[in-house]
Amino acid sequence: MPERAWRAIQGDEAVEVIAADTSLARSAHPKWRVIPFTVGLAALVVAHYPLLTFGPEAGRATGIEGALFEPTMASPGLVMLCWVGLIVLRWPRLRGFEGRESPAAGALVVLLGAALCLWAHYTAVVPLLLISLGVLVLGTGLMLGGMGAFRTLLFPCVFLLLALPVPTPLVNAFMYPLQLANAHAVGVVLEAIGFSPFVSGDLVFLDERIFQVIEGCSGLRTILIVTMSACLFTQLAWHDPKRTFALILLAPLIGAVTNHFRILTIIFNPAAAFASAHTAQGLAMMVIAVIIIALADLALGRVWPTPATEQLPVEA
Repeated sequence: MPERAWRAIQGDEAVEVIAADTSLARSAHPKWRVIPFTVGLAALVVAHYPLLTFGPEAGRATGIEGALFEPTMASPGLVMLCWVGLIVLRWPRLRGFEGRESPAAGALVVLLGAALCLWAHYTAVVPLLLISLGVLVLGTGLMLGGMGAFRTLLFPCVFLLLALPVPTPLVNAFMYPLQLANAHAVGVVLEAIGFSPFVSGDLVFLDERIFQVIEGCSGLRTILIVTMSACLFTQLAWHDPKRTFALILLAPLIGAVTNHFRILTIIFNPAAAFASAHTAQGLAMMVIAVIIIALADLALGRVWPTPATEQLPVEA
């Protein structure tokens, strides 16, 4: 008999019986299961230890400027730290799926992840370890908690892919068009506020000064960082999945707009020749981008209200 119907018939006594049965079932699980889980976790860390020192391709900029704005670089340490935080947030929900194991399906996914891990070590392709890590975590969740745990871990494991450096062909395909688009947009804004700029390619001529929209100002990395920030924001807000997806789709546009204003602030900044000024302005624009994400979420809430919860509920 379904639990709800039993409660309706028997009242509070049934609730106490169900609670007692649940506690007995959980206590019946052998404690030695902690041992293979600990061994598996240690093996996972050892197999993916190169990720701890993973450094993407270096660009012209270094330090914070390079990590946040250089198109050919990535921020694997920051992404992995956020990934661990996302899993910790989901831990109470994951524990609720105890007893719903799918060992056969989970073992197949784990074998796939192990094969990817071995291939990454064999070919010395460290970024491939990010993919194998996500697959292994998904397979472990499926093995120990069934499809409920798999779905719970899916978002963090997809988020982990943001640690991958953008492939060079994609950088070449998008970076220069973004530089040209930003230079043209800057010219339009300057004309609108009374200046007389001249734009040629990625160069903006203003009075006796010449500004170049370099690779770090193309906005490619800014878009990725702002998208990552939107992913984290939606997970802290616990919105409806559709509203979450809508906000993440808006993130690249928010990143492009904030990067455009960053270029404008550099043009009007008397200390624009100093690299430290570029970094400070970039960090300020990142903060503004997060504020815009929150405002966009507030606007979405007015036209698309969805209930928010403090934590992810466990599926019945």
